[in-house]
Amino acid sequence: MLVSEDREEPVIVDQESMGRYIVVFDPLTGLAEPPCEDMGAIFGIFRQRSQGLPNLDDVTQPGRQIVAAGYALYGSSTVIMFSIGDGVHGFTLDPTMSEFILTHENVKIPFAGHIYAVNEGHTSSFRDPVRRMLTELKSEPALDGSKRQLRYVGSMVADLHRTIMYGGVYMYPEYNQQPAGRLKLLYEAAPLAFLVEQAGGQASNGEKPILDIIPQSVHHRLPVYMGSEDDVSFITGCFRRYRENVHLD
Repeated sequence: MLVSEDREEPVIVDQESMGRYIVVFDPLTGLAEPPCEDMGAIFGIFRQRSQGLPNLDDVTQPGRQIVAAGYALYGSSTVIMFSIGDGVHGFTLDPTMSEFILTHENVKIPFAGHIYAVNEGHTSSFRDPVRRMLTELKSEPALDGSKRQLRYVGSMVADLHRTIMYGGVYMYPEYNQQPAGRLKLLYEAAPLAFLVEQAGGQASNGEKPILDIIPQSVHHRLPVYMGSEDDVSFITGCFRRYRENVHLD
């Protein structure tokens, strides 16, 4: 079975070509401003749980059940980052050989970073907890004492690739026009969260790990915060304190 951002419903392939896997994918991210920014593709693979033809229950699995995931980044070079649950490895296309060469072995996200990626054009539309968190994050120096800096391409794969390689945090909070969040759990957030955790980072919706969230539909949306462990922990700590204060009030 195939699940794509570009299809309203899952696609069941013909039985002769069918395996016992569910493939979820976003075929091309960064389409908002092509070709002015790097674009990418995201994919994840689940095992089929049911017998016979796959059904919706096979699709709505939490990301913890992913057996393989990755992304392709199309920019100055073509890079594939991939994991089958034993770490993250990167391959770069050598156009002279038409082959992908292992260039990044056992990639690890730095424990902390000073770069944050978010579309601050939505600041006026963010909920109060998100605005407070951003204020705290920007006023707090990074772990190494350096000042935090904004870097935002606007293409999720490109922004997250930089985060994985150099540390920091990528975030896409909910806002007034997208109260549930904009990014899709099944074929965007979950595969990338799988890679982030495999590389030693964290991925959260602000309250719980993304990989523990069960999709309520094929196109389930959610807010996203993923990257270095220290940075994501800072953000989730801000939200936790806000919830505790509201409860006390």
